[in-house]
Amino acid sequence: MAALFSIVFLTTAALFAQSAARIEGTVQDPNGAVIANAKISALNVKTQAHFEATASDRGQFILPSLPPGIYSLTIESPGFEKQVLQNVEVNVGAVVPEIVHLKVGQVLNTVTVEANALTVQSTSSEISRQITIRDIDTLPQLGRTPITLAAFQPGVQLNAGDVSFSHVNGLRGGSNNSSLDGIDVNDSLVPRLGLSLTANNTDSVGEFRIVTEGGKAEYGRSAGAQVDLVTRSGTNSYHGDAFDYLRNTDLNANDYFSNLSGTPRPKFIQNIFGGSFGGPIKHDKTFIFGNYQGRRTKQEIVRNRQVLSTLARQGIFQWRDSSGLHSYNIAANDPRHVGVDPAMAKLFALVPAPNNLDTGDGLNTVGFRFNNPNDSIEDQFTIRGDHNITNNLKAFLRWSWQRNSAIDSLNNADATYPGQPQGTQGG
Repeated sequence: MAALFSIVFLTTAALFAQSAARIEGTVQDPNGAVIANAKISALNVKTQAHFEATASDRGQFILPSLPPGIYSLTIESPGFEKQVLQNVEVNVGAVVPEIVHLKVGQVLNTVTVEANALTVQSTSSEISRQITIRDIDTLPQLGRTPITLAAFQPGVQLNAGDVSFSHVNGLRGGSNNSSLDGIDVNDSLVPRLGLSLTANNTDSVGEFRIVTEGGKAEYGRSAGAQVDLVTRSGTNSYHGDAFDYLRNTDLNANDYFSNLSGTPRPKFIQNIFGGSFGGPIKHDKTFIFGNYQGRRTKQEIVRNRQVLSTLARQGIFQWRDSSGLHSYNIAANDPRHVGVDPAMAKLFALVPAPNNLDTGDGLNTVGFRFNNPNDSIEDQFTIRGDHNITNNLKAFLRWSWQRNSAIDSLNNADATYPGQPQGTQGG
């Protein structure tokens, strides 16, 4: 059993390594000389999780594998006053450098200072951006998908139709890599920017980081952008929310071409609803967080199919050459006097009459614009538990579940014409 637990803990640490952050630095006296063997401890303000380290003979220290959050950093050494750095912000995958100067005095005396709000990254050549929980909670995201915020980073060539199809620094979309809590969540068929096959939304994601250049070898797999997402976790305070976002046809406008062809405004009624709850099971020790989000969409998309012109449906086909416009009447020139084959006439009757000239050759083929149903449903759950085993040993468990079902308009498997069967995807 002990061996089994060791494997679980080691595996957890390895998987979380990409998303975990660290605080590193040097302890010095007022003259800049290093202080060896100083004791350093970091306290997560919300969960009271402790992490400890000891400075080396050169005064250097590292606190690795820190979950993102706000920390209080305490440094103490015999012959010097204890110093406490408050509000040290540690973001996902970040390296937070700190140079601490201890004052000569009694350990019983404590000096409390505020950590620097801005730090210069001097240990890595990565070009990256942190999207914090503050950003996720306050910035608008159509569809409640946090990854849309990655599109505003330098080097991202935005795909307006679907942000996940965006490119980074000119590389192919399949060159991007996504992980959730340090675990690969890429679409194995079509890897995309931040597209996660595991449930995540505005309320379930705590923060994420996008590396657009100079990703470290620890990521592997892809040369494009690296997206690290981290789920939220419970804290020592109970917190929760409930929401329902409504979008409705009455709030939308019709487009120019639909108005021109007399096609009515496509239906769009969407409800995104759900809630989340988190808190302590045992204070300072065990925490839980849960989230549910549902989506119900009843909508129509505009399709413009190519159909036979009115004359072509009657067997009169036209062409144009240098001498002008010509036509050929099958019915009038059929030596059998059959005209349009009855079987073909039945098929023509199933095809709608044209209503625009936006597609086709304008002679024998023209367009038929209509609103095609594109309904979809989605449900997703995320449950996460965190447990502080010792000061330097933590464990977490996350369970995610998601289902989707939609008319497959993405691959043009929706009905060709009104009344025909709709292809679906998901499950």
